[in-house]
Amino acid sequence: MFQTKECGDIHDIDLFIKNILINSIQKKSLSIDSLILIKPNCNSDMIALTGNTTDLRIIVSIIRRLKDLGYENIIIGDGTSSGFVNSHIDVLSRLGIKRLSEIFKIKYIDFNEAEFTDVPFLDTSIRIAKVCLEADFFVNISKLKTHAEAQMSACLKNMIGCVVGKDKQKVHTSLAEGIFALNKILKPTLHFVDTLISMEGTGPSRGIPKLTNILAVGDNPFYIDSFFAEFMGIGYKNVGYLELAEKEGLIDERELNISEIPHHNFLMPKPSLLFKLINRGPYRKFFAYVRYLPIIQEIISSSLLAFPLYISGARQDIFIKEDDSIDEIYVDENLCTNCKLCTKYCPLEIDIPSRKKLFPGCIKCFYCYFICPYQAIKIKGKPGYLKYQINYYRQLIFERIVRNEGMFGNRISA
Repeated sequence: MFQTKECGDIHDIDLFIKNILINSIQKKSLSIDSLILIKPNCNSDMIALTGNTTDLRIIVSIIRRLKDLGYENIIIGDGTSSGFVNSHIDVLSRLGIKRLSEIFKIKYIDFNEAEFTDVPFLDTSIRIAKVCLEADFFVNISKLKTHAEAQMSACLKNMIGCVVGKDKQKVHTSLAEGIFALNKILKPTLHFVDTLISMEGTGPSRGIPKLTNILAVGDNPFYIDSFFAEFMGIGYKNVGYLELAEKEGLIDERELNISEIPHHNFLMPKPSLLFKLINRGPYRKFFAYVRYLPIIQEIISSSLLAFPLYISGARQDIFIKEDDSIDEIYVDENLCTNCKLCTKYCPLEIDIPSRKKLFPGCIKCFYCYFICPYQAIKIKGKPGYLKYQINYYRQLIFERIVRNEGMFGNRISA
């Protein structure tokens, strides 16, 4: 089973997800008390509009539809990259996952701190969050991105988030083999791919957003990732873990119908020479070992080295430790044109122009702030980690998403 749907707004998303979930649950004969796991891509603290993380509109729709069907034993979770863990940054809170779990009264788990099972993996063993192995219905929601090491990130690579803490480095030591081996262990029931806003360029954290307005779902991650490798213009034969899958007979080129797949020609990654050196197979184990020595780890996690390492291209994330302290999000009536683009992107479908002030009830995802064409959404307080995203991505989001919505010309400066 594999389906794609062009989704212009949250209602398209919702209808598509509703039908998929009903059919899948009926097919699996899922009992009402079954454990359902939702695993988005929460790779970093960058909002979905940058193209980095799973769109909360998809997550909210899945939770609502499951609850409509009577399911309450729902867990949402992910294990963000080890750099954020080492820097003591709560990514799930920054992305609004914690607030969503409170609103919908479901449990959320940071897989890096979860109960785990030690399982055989390549020539060693690896710790995997136990819930990822025990869930009765496992929904994987990946984000479509280019990737400086793996070429692309979709269903298969998203499983790395199920690995606990520093054990993720065991997957990265030989990334293609690691991803392939991991997906022999983990078997989600459904794979959604968020291509509403994808990322191209030097992903997964330094690329640029690309509006593609597509939501995809299927039950065969090897087929899905092969489809999107062609969709992105990479070609599945150029992705290491898909090449391994084809050798084992898990991908059949005849079934893909490559000539019928639309090609979107994503900009490809251009990692720095330093990044290539650090992540080159023979050297990666050594650099990973040195990086996690207590003294070295403390030094490279310091704010003094964050930007130099980022600017040099040695790493993609900055790991800004300062949380936001936003006291208020409100609408400047003098700038608002009531275009409702903010409401279209709001995961909770709040009629933002009519609310004026968004607390209480807002999950602080900041989608409205970033998407407003006229900068009519204002924030009061210190942006903290958001300052980087505001400085680098706010204008990019306007140029690459808002303008492609076909509604707006030049931005009206605030």
